[in-house]
Amino acid sequence: AKVREESVQAVKTAGLDKSGEWEAMSTAMEGFNSERLAFSGTSNSTGANITLSLIAGPDIMTRATLTPKMVGPGPVLALALGGLQKNKTVKTLDLCDSLGGDAVALVLGNQVLAGNRTMRSLNIAGSYFSHNGLKAIRGCLYGNKKLLELPFPEADSEAMIALYQRCWGEQENQVLQYKATIKRAFKSTKGRRTPFVLQTLDQEVEKIKVAKTNGARLRGTIQKYGKMHDEIQEAIARNQRDAKNIMTADKENQKWCKQQWKSASKAVNTVDKLRAEKAAKLAGKEAELWKKRSDARQLWISRCTKLKKSKKETEWLELWMKTHTVEGKGLVMTGQAGEGLLRSVPASLADDVKAEVKATKELVKFEQDIEAEQQLISSKIEEQKLFVAGLQASPNWRPPPAGENHAAALSKPILSNVAAPPVGLLQGPVFGMTEPGEGNRPAGSGENNPVIESNVVVGTVIQ
Repeated sequence: AKVREESVQAVKTAGLDKSGEWEAMSTAMEGFNSERLAFSGTSNSTGANITLSLIAGPDIMTRATLTPKMVGPGPVLALALGGLQKNKTVKTLDLCDSLGGDAVALVLGNQVLAGNRTMRSLNIAGSYFSHNGLKAIRGCLYGNKKLLELPFPEADSEAMIALYQRCWGEQENQVLQYKATIKRAFKSTKGRRTPFVLQTLDQEVEKIKVAKTNGARLRGTIQKYGKMHDEIQEAIARNQRDAKNIMTADKENQKWCKQQWKSASKAVNTVDKLRAEKAAKLAGKEAELWKKRSDARQLWISRCTKLKKSKKETEWLELWMKTHTVEGKGLVMTGQAGEGLLRSVPASLADDVKAEVKATKELVKFEQDIEAEQQLISSKIEEQKLFVAGLQASPNWRPPPAGENHAAALSKPILSNVAAPPVGLLQGPVFGMTEPGEGNRPAGSGENNPVIESNVVVGTVIQ
């Protein structure tokens, strides 16, 4: 916040805030749509001013001209770069020869790289960050694992270390000068500790303390500067190793996914084949099923009439017929209804209804065979679906991208319901057809064309 305030004040002092371009650029940077952003700085032939530009490819984003004596490029550039903290597209930021100094370093470390996880490459050569600026960069790299390139600015390092060493040397020279002053004072009095000598001694000793303290700080600064550079390079190397490991893991996972896509696609194709087989087998037996239902129905209707004529007990049969008669359709005969009828036949009439019982038992068995066959195929279908669901539930599973060989197969809606069916569905009747019309045939069908399209409820209600 302090750096930003100083940057704004520096821009105002330089008179660059009239258009507000660089302040507005900070906001524009949030949605800036380009992978590379570069800095350009040029000076005229007399060196009286410097033109700063932020460039993306061939398009110049914004530009400002300033006099170096008024304000350096750092505060201006820092204002513009602040918006990159929320940018999602810029992967390369080139600040080569920007002379940005710590104003830019602190914005990069405390704002941009602290919040941005898109940027992969940063060039700070020619920015001349001090150890304080490098400390901000290093601090953000504790959390930022995505920055992979930050070339070591050798020229900057040599210049900054040379500057620190020169200042350190100046402090050591001053210590020598202060000691020489003390020596001259003693020599002028031939070693006597006069008030003048004592005063000079006190003054120069204090100066020596200050100079040595400054020298120690400069030595520490050189050490910190080198340490920050080393730690930054270590952090970048760590990020590169992590990225390589992630890339290797992604390749292995991609290989695994391709194998699983192949297996899942094969299972999906098997489901299609099983469904086709299921429908074909049911269609092939529909005609025979309708005939058996119709024959059994006619036999029982005829038997009821005969039993009445012979004045034998028919209440059990009439009750059953009433229960299974549908208005407008007549008596409906199914295997399930037949099982109930067989259980209600009185023992005294067993000899009278032998033919009817035999026909009904054949119908019940025929339907049970169809049911068992359909359930077997349904269980195979569910098995394949659960196999695919197991693959998709793996934490390493990734759906195949569009255009991949198995993408079409694995996008089919048959995989939307892969849960095991409720127990109640398996316990109840699992095979049935639409209630037939009069005579157990659909209306409009002829004697020689008994097959109809029917809504089939099979096994685990997959269709």
